[in-house]
Amino acid sequence: LVVTGADVPVFAYAGEDVILNCSVDTHVPLGELEVEWMKTNEEIQVLLFMEGRYRPESQPERFRGRAEFFSEEIPKGNFSMKLRDVKTEDRGEFMCIVHTDRESINATAYVQELGGNRSTQRKPTQTRGQHANSAQRGPGQRGFKPRTSLL
Repeated sequence: LVVTGADVPVFAYAGEDVILNCSVDTHVPLGELEVEWMKTNEEIQVLLFMEGRYRPESQPERFRGRAEFFSEEIPKGNFSMKLRDVKTEDRGEFMCIVHTDRESINATAYVQELGGNRSTQRKPTQTRGQHANSAQRGPGQRGFKPRTSLL
C-alpha cells in the first residue's frame, strides 16, 4: 500500500477552491478500503469513504457542500479532496488516512495562513496540495515525498 500526497505548495485566497492530493496505489478492492480526510489540529473528520462509497453524512456542518472527493476518480485510487470557498478557519493540518485490514498509512497537507479575497489581498495563502485550476498528477509520478507513517 502506497499513499502519496501533495508535491508543491498551493496559493489560494479566501473564497477560492483548492485541491489537496491523496492517491492510493494498492491492489486492495475499493470495498475493503477506508479513506478519511481529517483536520488533524482539531481532530475533525472532513471526508469519509467506507464500504465502497462516500459517506457525506459523516461531515461536520462547516465542511458540508465545501469538501468533496472526485467520485469519478476514486476507482483509479484518487482520493484527493476539493475544498471549496477556503476560509480562515480552514488553516492547519489535513491528513488523508488510508486503512486496510492490515495497515493504515497517511499523507499530510498543511493549509498555512488565509487572508482576504484576491481583489483585496496581495499575499496569497499557501497550502500543500494543488490549486483547483491546475492539472492533477497521478500516482507514481515524480514529485512529493509525503510524510507517511504507520498508525
